[in-house]
Amino acid sequence: MLPLNTKTNVALTMDGLVMAFTDEKNETCSLGILRDAPAGHDMSITISRLNAPEDPELLQTIHQAGIENHLEITVSNTSKSGITRRGMDLKIDRLHPVPENQDSFLWVVDFENEIYHEPIGAKKEGFASLLTINHGELLTRNRSKNMLTIKRGLDGAEEVFGFVATKFGIDIVLDRPDSLAVFKNGDRVIFVADAQSNLLLEIKRGCSVNAGNDADSYYTAVGDNVPDEQKIFFGATEFPEGVMAPNDPDARCPNMNMTRSKPV
Repeated sequence: MLPLNTKTNVALTMDGLVMAFTDEKNETCSLGILRDAPAGHDMSITISRLNAPEDPELLQTIHQAGIENHLEITVSNTSKSGITRRGMDLKIDRLHPVPENQDSFLWVVDFENEIYHEPIGAKKEGFASLLTINHGELLTRNRSKNMLTIKRGLDGAEEVFGFVATKFGIDIVLDRPDSLAVFKNGDRVIFVADAQSNLLLEIKRGCSVNAGNDADSYYTAVGDNVPDEQKIFFGATEFPEGVMAPNDPDARCPNMNMTRSKPV
């Protein structure tokens, strides 16, 4: 029997105002790309082939008008199935990050468990597109260089929340010779990857400027039943010395994770 492949064949990156919906069963996950984002948050999908380390070859770009409301990556014939999350057994300190755990999925803010400590609900129409995936490992790709701040209610005092993920992703390993990953934009097949593939897939809803309270835009898709006086609003600290704005990743534009509600 041939040894199982262990290298990543499809590396997906979600940049900016994108929300993950995960649950305890880990059979699939959905990734929602926010519909109503502030100006400067262009939406696009790029597919590249990694011919050598740090040498991607752009194969295709899909701009916002061409992105369907349902995206899908279906993985088949792998030795394992379902969704895993990297570094969930680690402890992170949002105020004092260390390099050793920088790719832990814990850096993606858990909107319901960390911010509200209860379900707040989500609506499907709040997302321009939802991507469903049935196999892979969720992880953080970029951690902010400044810190997210929160304000409880419209007149609350600003509190430092800490460093957060601004890019997260899913690594898909096609470990058997007959393993496949099919990426579809609506009904159209964009690519079929196999155990020899080395593809980069980036879905972007990131910011081009460092201003405003971008994360507040998530309330166009979640938290309908939370009164404004009870909502938690977001901002960010200044960049540390030596880091120049505009700079991405920026804590003003974090990814979020929802573990108690699904978009309906």
